[in-house]
Amino acid sequence: MATTLSSVTILSPVSADAYFRTDLGLLVAQPSGMCWNPFLPFIIIPEGYNALVTRCGAEIPDKEGHIVHKPGVQCADPFTTVSHLVTRNHCVWNAPIKGCKTLDNVQITIDISVIFRIVNGAQGNGVRFFVHEVTPGGLEQQLKDSVAQELRALARSMRHTEVYACRTGAPAQVARNVDDDDDDEDEKGPGMTFKEAEASRARGEDRHAQKGIDVTEAMKIKVNQTLDSCVEIVDISITDVGLPSSIAQQMTARTMVRSKQAYEVMEQKFAMLEIKCENEVEQLKLQNDEKESKQKAVGAKEVQDLKEDLAIKRAKHRRQLAEFNEHTTSECHKIEADTKEQANSLALEKARVLDTLRLSAQEEAALAEAQAEAEVQRFRAKTEATVAHNRAEAATTVAQAEKNANQALKKKRELDIDEKRLDVYQALASNKQVVVTDATDAESARLLVSDAVLQQHGGQQSSEAALVAKMNVLRVASNALGMRSEWDQSKLDGVKSQTMGR
Repeated sequence: MATTLSSVTILSPVSADAYFRTDLGLLVAQPSGMCWNPFLPFIIIPEGYNALVTRCGAEIPDKEGHIVHKPGVQCADPFTTVSHLVTRNHCVWNAPIKGCKTLDNVQITIDISVIFRIVNGAQGNGVRFFVHEVTPGGLEQQLKDSVAQELRALARSMRHTEVYACRTGAPAQVARNVDDDDDDEDEKGPGMTFKEAEASRARGEDRHAQKGIDVTEAMKIKVNQTLDSCVEIVDISITDVGLPSSIAQQMTARTMVRSKQAYEVMEQKFAMLEIKCENEVEQLKLQNDEKESKQKAVGAKEVQDLKEDLAIKRAKHRRQLAEFNEHTTSECHKIEADTKEQANSLALEKARVLDTLRLSAQEEAALAEAQAEAEVQRFRAKTEATVAHNRAEAATTVAQAEKNANQALKKKRELDIDEKRLDVYQALASNKQVVVTDATDAESARLLVSDAVLQQHGGQQSSEAALVAKMNVLRVASNALGMRSEWDQSKLDGVKSQTMGR
């Protein structure tokens, strides 16, 4: 039994049983995915749990279109995982309701036990609504608020001794049905025997127990109406009543025994529910195993059919491929032969065309060359005629211009010529190397030149020019004295060259 309702994060769906057995108040488990492979082609939902499945963070339905997945192994695409597991078993929640005042103003504590389970509802999304909207903490608070109001109302309607007897009200077979005639007998006063008094007290306790049964049954109906459709209240029972210590010591052992009996009956009922749930789980396992075997058989048959179909298609394909290869080979040979013949014909045609083009090109080139040469000669003659014409026109123009020039310009030109002539004479006169003479014969001219050279060099014998000049003087002198009629000028030039060579 649990006093709190909770949710927890677990490693993987297959480890859920270890957590739910340890914590009896655990309702929802969230696999963390730390040990989950996103590329697995299946997901595993253990028996005894409903699940919400997501792909890349978005919830997806099962093959039948239900958002809540049932237990079993399911084929799944990559990145598909179980996000929440919700128990399908019955859960027992215990809670003490404190501060309840009875009719005789005694403050007591009533312990309540609620048996419930999470159901999917008519819409098929009750588990999802419970996970995202209600939550275990919210359910606990709703149960506590709903039950507390009803129990406080029950306590205000009874004395503390009567409320204490409500602990026995869980099992219907423990309580005795009491009619109105028994109520009249209970109110009989003095004169009753001990047995009658005991019987009257027993009937009173039975009435209180029955009242507890009626209250808890009405409470169950009301709480089911108050809660969301995702939670079903199976049973509600008052397990204990906490009285003040002074009053509790005065209670009889018989009431304690009866309370214990009620508690045992409650445990027995819970045990029966657990057995029922286990039977349901076993039945579901058998159904799943049967479905799995059927699916395996269907899958094996489909695989066999596919293999046979594949074998037939492969044989057909091989036959078609062989026929295609044979046809392709023959076509290739035929095309190859046709291609060779066409290639030879094209080669001959190419050679003929090339020869024709070559001859035609040569003829055209010769013709173009002759035309170009003729055009060049024609252009050259035209150009020369034009140049001659332009020169004649220029000469005519210049002559006409000179003819039309005034006399002053003519005199100015003559003056310029005279000034240039004087500049030349001045340059010749200032040049010491130039000898001016009015002699007309060559011998006199050579003698004057030789004398000028000797004067320039001061009679130095080492000078080549002086040596040549001296030889010229000697030659002229020898000629004058008749020693030698003619001097060999070639020999003189040879002497000059030798002297210059030294």
